Amino acid sequence: IQSQNNKFLMGVNIKLQVIKTDQLLFSSSYLVQPIKLFEGNVHNVSIPALSIRDPDCHGYLYKQGHNIKTWRRRYFVLKNGFLYYYSDMSNNVALGVAKLLNYTIQVGDQAGKKFCFSAISSEASLRTYFLAAESEMDRTR
Repeated sequence: IQSQNNKFLMGVNIKLQVIKTDQLLFSSSYLVQPIKLFEGNVHNVSIPALSIRDPDCHGYLYKQGHNIKTWRRRYFVLKNGFLYYYSDMSNNVALGVAKLLNYTIQVGDQAGKKFCFSAISSEASLRTYFLAAESEMDRTR
């Protein structure tokens, strides 16, 4: 991951080595187009969940949908300020990748859901993520 004029470029090859070029290259078996993540998030990224080495944190959480406010169980991988989420840990395609740099975490339960927390951006135009863990121990790690 590299920052260049407030643009964040992310590149990973099959061995998950950061590619240090202006044009991001990926193995054709994983990604057709490079990821250019300026703000917010991207969807349907071909990076297998189990191939992300040495994550900062990983495991199952519940995520509230952005448009339809249902809670769905997702597998998450946090690495260097980027939160990858998958429908299952064995998936090869991330449902989304959220850039959580300059986000703060706010703990608090929501109606009918325990062990909730929110990832809130310092910029009002960016999405707030509502998440819930299965236990207090999972929420605090």
